[in-house]
Amino acid sequence: MVDKPELGPATGVGDLRTSRQRRRDASELHSRWATEVQQALQERGLSVYSAARQAGITPGALQAWLKGSDPDPRALGRLARVIGRRHLYLQQLLGWLPQELSDVPLRLEAGEKLQDSIAQASRWVEAATAVIGFSGPLLIADELLRNSEEWQVTIRHSIRGHLYEVPFSTYAAFSRLGPPGRRHQRSTLPSAINDDRREIEQLTLGAFQRTSPYWREPATTEHLQWAERHDLVLVVPRLLATTPRGLRPNLAVPPSILVVGVPYAGAINVGALLATVLDWGSVDLEMAAGEWTGIQERTERTEPVLTHARSDVARRLLKDPEDGARFLVWAWTDIRSILRTFRRLELEALPDRAEPRIALPLVVFIKVPDTLFEYVAERDARDPSQRGGLLDAELVAAAQSLIEVHLAKRAPASYKVLELTPPQDALEIPPADRSVDLFFDQYVQLAFEAAQWLQQVHGGPRLDEAPGILAQLWRRGPKSEPR
Repeated sequence: MVDKPELGPATGVGDLRTSRQRRRDASELHSRWATEVQQALQERGLSVYSAARQAGITPGALQAWLKGSDPDPRALGRLARVIGRRHLYLQQLLGWLPQELSDVPLRLEAGEKLQDSIAQASRWVEAATAVIGFSGPLLIADELLRNSEEWQVTIRHSIRGHLYEVPFSTYAAFSRLGPPGRRHQRSTLPSAINDDRREIEQLTLGAFQRTSPYWREPATTEHLQWAERHDLVLVVPRLLATTPRGLRPNLAVPPSILVVGVPYAGAINVGALLATVLDWGSVDLEMAAGEWTGIQERTERTEPVLTHARSDVARRLLKDPEDGARFLVWAWTDIRSILRTFRRLELEALPDRAEPRIALPLVVFIKVPDTLFEYVAERDARDPSQRGGLLDAELVAAAQSLIEVHLAKRAPASYKVLELTPPQDALEIPPADRSVDLFFDQYVQLAFEAAQWLQQVHGGPRLDEAPGILAQLWRRGPKSEPR
């Protein structure tokens, strides 16, 4: 029996290939497609199970496609996004595109790989400059000394944690050079203090904008004996500094994580520590919202304007994390924007599903007990210089309730609830530095729990083997003696 030529389904013209030849050609195309998908999985460190779950298909279906079954065209776009390949490129490999379009996917793929190479080179340069010591405080000091001979700066590192010590921030204390009788004088006039601060900011403008520092109030720096002027102490974040994606980001974990909680819950600390395990970027939404939405001038940074900006950014990251939050752990602690955003999300809620889908971003919610609010209220009443002010217990309760309602509609695997349980001695209003250390130890332990959840449920790295500060703390274990 001889195979007869048949009409080509795509062209409508005579296809001189026999059915056996067409089956062989289709098999070769499918083999080429499967090889490309497997290579992409290997490059990203993804298992078939992890990739299938992120693409919204069953692992069995993806395994069957790789072994020879035809992929579902409706799922091919989602799979392409997960493995980092162009949708058109995968279609072209399968022979699904007309001949006249066959070179378009290759050009797009080549262009995207070139952009990735440029971005990778840029990250290597950033890493190299970090290794040779270009930290935020040194950038500020260098720019100040290059632009002025009237100022000197003293730099000291700040460690946080009692059981788990972490380089947390760096203090930069400024003083004006001059005759000995004038050099150590400290002005008590707010206008003079503000003039000096503005002068320093202008002299270090480039470094100031890149490192996100903030001024400490004199009442909170009186214990710094080495600072000649307690009204000119700048804090440059280290652990909580906004960081870009690293050189080797973990690609197995779904690529967007929100760590949310009310103030004092430690969401910012937990998010920053978790990002180091994944080698992802990290950002504090409260600090970044103004820059991301173009709010630059101090006169524009009123609380209603900032609340609106934070809510707008959070809503976009929640609804479309693939757009601006890939390989990013972002922390969110502003109560008013949480209330505003989740109330809007409730109005836009999707219809009930028999089985909620796993939606991005993954959410780590840190829930706090009522005793914490009582502690904060009492502490702030005793010491008004503490940052944050009094918390409104009703607003906090409403914010936590809205978050829980939202999470209840998600797939269980897409969120993790952690509970902050501060040690009793931390709630007895001890000295400020002791209190900070005890709470920070709790934040580290919560970050351990979040990392273990990612490892057990989403294929994340084991803390015994992972990179970053958090994994180092895990392997080192808690200190038995106070520092």
